[in-house]
Amino acid sequence: MAPEHFLHQRVAEELSHHPPFSELAGDGLLLLAEHVEVKYLGPKEWLFSEGDELHDFIYFVNKGGVELLRGEDIVDHVDPGEMLGLRTLFENSHYRASAKPIGNGDALLYAIPVELAKKVLVENQQTSHFFQLDWKGNREDFVPSGISLRRLMKKEGSSIVLPITEETQKLEWTAAVVAHEDAPLRNVVELMNEWRSDAVVVVDRKNWPLGIITDKDIRRSLIREDFSRSLPVSAYMSSPVLTFSENLSFSAAVVAMMEHRIHHLVITENGTSQSPVMGIISDHDVLLEQALTPSIITKKMGRVKTPVELERLNERIEVLRNNYLKADVSMEVVLKIMTRFYEGLTLAVLRIVQRNIGAAPCEFTWLALGSLGRGEQVLRTDQDHAIVYEKAEHADYFGKLASGVSDLLERVGFEPDHFGVSATSKLWSGTPEVWERRLLSWVREPVEDALLQLSITQDARAIAGNPQVAAAAFNRFYKALNEDSATLLVMAKDALRNPSPLNIFKQLKLEDDGQFDLKLRAILPFIDAAKVLAAYGGNSHLANTRDRLEKSKDGSNDELITSAQHAYEILLQLRLKFGLKDGSSGRYINPKTLDQLDRQLLRNVLKTLEALQSHIKLKFKL
Repeated sequence: MAPEHFLHQRVAEELSHHPPFSELAGDGLLLLAEHVEVKYLGPKEWLFSEGDELHDFIYFVNKGGVELLRGEDIVDHVDPGEMLGLRTLFENSHYRASAKPIGNGDALLYAIPVELAKKVLVENQQTSHFFQLDWKGNREDFVPSGISLRRLMKKEGSSIVLPITEETQKLEWTAAVVAHEDAPLRNVVELMNEWRSDAVVVVDRKNWPLGIITDKDIRRSLIREDFSRSLPVSAYMSSPVLTFSENLSFSAAVVAMMEHRIHHLVITENGTSQSPVMGIISDHDVLLEQALTPSIITKKMGRVKTPVELERLNERIEVLRNNYLKADVSMEVVLKIMTRFYEGLTLAVLRIVQRNIGAAPCEFTWLALGSLGRGEQVLRTDQDHAIVYEKAEHADYFGKLASGVSDLLERVGFEPDHFGVSATSKLWSGTPEVWERRLLSWVREPVEDALLQLSITQDARAIAGNPQVAAAAFNRFYKALNEDSATLLVMAKDALRNPSPLNIFKQLKLEDDGQFDLKLRAILPFIDAAKVLAAYGGNSHLANTRDRLEKSKDGSNDELITSAQHAYEILLQLRLKFGLKDGSSGRYINPKTLDQLDRQLLRNVLKTLEALQSHIKLKFKL
């Protein structure tokens, strides 16, 4: 492989883990990677300055981090996996902030040509939703991702038009990072870095607020003759601090920030400085709280600190999902967006738990199973996960980690799996060696429970930790499964255990209670058929149902497989529709509630299932 081709592949691989690049299909990602320019920024080296003409590139932060400044004020941090300079996609003007590596660090960026980005990202239906950031529906008051309220306040020659529907809407605050007044400044800076926060509330022994210290305060203190990192933070903080109650409204927050020319408001129990600190609101948060776009929610997900914040964000995710459905966004796009959100939620849960129990003592891989593993989760369903950890002596730690994750996921609405498919179970945790023995035994003897476990494992997908910890064991599992014709035959027979639930009169076969089990009678048969067809073609490593079906095309069955892909998407839409309507998982449907269109859609889908199962019978001579 030519060195430059290897570099392009590496860039494409790194981009593929982050939205919107993760949503690109076909050759779009590699096309971007082939035209990327790698740019290194040394400490205090400026990428661009406020007032400069917009570059012919947008930028992706690969390593390090970039801070955006307006004057001396930091207006945003751009972390690895995020983009900046997006304004150039939509207008010809000048940069409204300066950009350089955070603090005294350096940064590695990918520069993507703007014209190519427009073509591959903005004008692409799969990714265009990530750039819908103008809440007012026009570009006149365009608000790019990461803008802060102070930038709108200082906008000359125009009034402030805020994207808000109700001035009295209650704001959601985030947990404050706090430090005792006697804490050395160096410890406070470490806290800010650890929590990726630009402000720390300074408190007394009662947790009452005494002041606040921000990035700006620290920069100003550097020029003081008596500056010392060992001095207490109280020597550098700004005080007194402005406090409010938790019922602070959007309009009140805006007015307070403008009147007092401050960028942070502290929330206390009774709204005064004579009560404990509860949280903090920044001007940046005020605008982001009003935004319902994938990129902003993804960014907020990466900064969640508490379970309460996680619950709030999960609610916002579901509001966005519902908005997409009302806007008739394709199911394929909705699935991709929701998959990224639920992956991000799992990562946030892992971070919160690890802050309580400490960092992992060795490398591990966190695996998503079930619908999240397949990239098809759109509702709060039960939990399905597993874990592979490097060293057996650390089993107790990973047991605590799994329990903490399971408990927190349950708190935000994801029930534990009824069959015990969980990283808390010994069956779904262990070292690579344990996993390899377990997986190969399921392939060699696919009987009773082993067959079910084999099917569940095919949905496994690494979403956290180091995927290489699990890679070798699972690759041997996939290879063994692809090559074991006897096991594939057993899987094919099992895939036919639930035939299409239409009787000879093409009416639905119902459960004893008169309900139709959409998951058992329709969705799972498609999933099982896709699994066995993918494995038959040597592609058991694929987790997504649509991808599995796509790889099973052989020239003679293309029309049938395409129909099966569309049918499966319709099933997921129906499940989501009835799940939202009934406030349930959407598994069970009362046929009496189906309108004529839904009834006909379901019949057509099940006819396609009949044809797909007949195809399996012929292929495996059953």
